[in-house]
Amino acid sequence: MRDWVRNGPIAEPRHARTILPPLPTSAGAARRFLRDRLNDWGCPPALAEDPCLLVSELVTNAIVHAGTSVGLELRLAGRRLRSSVSDESSRVPVPRRGGPSRESGRGLQLVEELAADWGVETTAAGKTVWFEVDLAARERRDRGRDRP
Repeated sequence: MRDWVRNGPIAEPRHARTILPPLPTSAGAARRFLRDRLNDWGCPPALAEDPCLLVSELVTNAIVHAGTSVGLELRLAGRRLRSSVSDESSRVPVPRRGGPSRESGRGLQLVEELAADWGVETTAAGKTVWFEVDLAARERRDRGRDRP
């Protein structure tokens, strides 16, 4: 695998956007979209794991709670990936604390734990929930596991 960290940050910011229907299959489509864009932009596949998990959680939340089409926007600047999920509901999500036996309610908790930063912005059409991850930090973490 190419050492993406040593090759330096992406020189020009990259952007991609898609609209997903309010269907249970949209979380999987969002993961594929994210993986494909990161691959197009030269990122190793392993770096997509955390962002894919978080995008899947946010898209699922939007579909379950808003029931509308969902916009997914990706922006890669340097080594920092910002993923934004928009829906047509003005209800602002609130992280819930739940034990391991809860079947739902842990999506934003995962975002809080894995993202470098995250937030919610209200829009004229509804809201956008976004998170940022440092892809280089993930690669450094993975390389550390490979060492004895």
